[in-house]
Amino acid sequence: MATATESIIEIRPQAGPQEAFLSSEADIVIYGGAAGGGKSWALLMEPLRHVENPNFSCVIFRRESKQVTNPGGLWDESGNLYQLVGAEPRQFDLSWRFPSGAIVRFGHIEHEKNKYDWQGSQIVLICFDELTTFTESQFFYMLSRNRSTCGVAPYFRATCNPDAASWVAKFISWWIDQDTGFAIPERAGVLRWFVRVGNRIEWGDSPEQLREMFPDEKELSPKSVTFVPAKLEDNPKLMEVDPGYRGNLLALPRVDRERLLNGNWKIQATEGAEWEDHPEYFENHIWANAWPKQFPFSMIALDASKGSEAKSSDYSAIVFCGWCASSYWVDCSIKKRSAAVIVDDVIEMWLQYGCGIIVEENGIQYLFIDMIEDECRRREIPVPLIIGINRSSKNNKLVRMRELEAPLKARQLRIRRNPSGDILFSQLRDLGAAQHDDGPDALQTAWERVEAAVRKGELAAA
Repeated sequence: MATATESIIEIRPQAGPQEAFLSSEADIVIYGGAAGGGKSWALLMEPLRHVENPNFSCVIFRRESKQVTNPGGLWDESGNLYQLVGAEPRQFDLSWRFPSGAIVRFGHIEHEKNKYDWQGSQIVLICFDELTTFTESQFFYMLSRNRSTCGVAPYFRATCNPDAASWVAKFISWWIDQDTGFAIPERAGVLRWFVRVGNRIEWGDSPEQLREMFPDEKELSPKSVTFVPAKLEDNPKLMEVDPGYRGNLLALPRVDRERLLNGNWKIQATEGAEWEDHPEYFENHIWANAWPKQFPFSMIALDASKGSEAKSSDYSAIVFCGWCASSYWVDCSIKKRSAAVIVDDVIEMWLQYGCGIIVEENGIQYLFIDMIEDECRRREIPVPLIIGINRSSKNNKLVRMRELEAPLKARQLRIRRNPSGDILFSQLRDLGAAQHDDGPDALQTAWERVEAAVRKGELAAA
């Protein structure tokens, strides 16, 4: 019982991702995302649950030893935390010894060969800070050192910032929207299991599913994994103490800003993108903070794919563009889907906005005109006005889409934010360097018809 002169210091994670990271039961938890999300602090907190066990050991790795001892680095931060529970520092080997005898040590694996420095080690908890700086082989080799006889089941914890080129991006791809690069909210903290069959990593939703998938593999021992995303807003303590930190992240170049502020796992330098020298086109003003109740003039454009949901197929883009309050308001549905779903989704957008529909007639796309009309008749609803256009092969698509620079430069585009809006934004920003441009293509088709009406003064009163 505390006396009147004693004070009680409570150490607990912040509600949200930090708490989810520290409460997960997965064998491997990767806590990753934007800078300032409280990831390293959570990593330092993880060993504290076991430090009353005299045989407990933990090693927290950074790629280089100097990264541990840099001012404000892990060593300094650990001192602010571990001394509160009576741990004694040992500078000579960068470790902390707790009253029970438990040890938390800081280490490095700078070169590939350094992973073998840990041969023969028995480490109950292995932590990696900035996992994307380590190689895949270093990470998986250390699984062989992750063992325990102290009563605590061995496990891994790791933190990192996004890096689209790293092996980690592939390893956690199930938790990341591969079109936008952002974490899928409903998958945050969800456990999956993997096994290595031959030299391939195979994933399943449960250990039983993996055993059913590989009945001939007699020694399958699935490991559970999850990913917990974080962003600066998840660390209100930092934002309170250092309110200017967000401004520091906003000042970063586009790629670094997307990674460290927004937690984007797909963003890469897109050399050759049409507007790479104009990042100001794609700042926060482009998102629609409100949505008009009606539009004096609007159009929907369909850029249909071959109607496949396969990963290798193109997207089908259904894009609405409406003019109101001196801006072009954009709503969209961009996904890989069957022909029947394309027709249904076009009709749903038309029912929402009630405007004309433009359909490209190139190839077999002209068939969608009849399919949309037939489906409306089947539903016994009015048949919309559908305009067919033919884009000849001489009409360079990229040249057409460059026309969108005018509303971008004038800050007149307002995109409705949702998963499809994020895809359109990414395709538009990386135009000329991105793999897909279905969204910008459909947007230009709808926009040019709306813009023509504006230019002719038909909407002077709007």
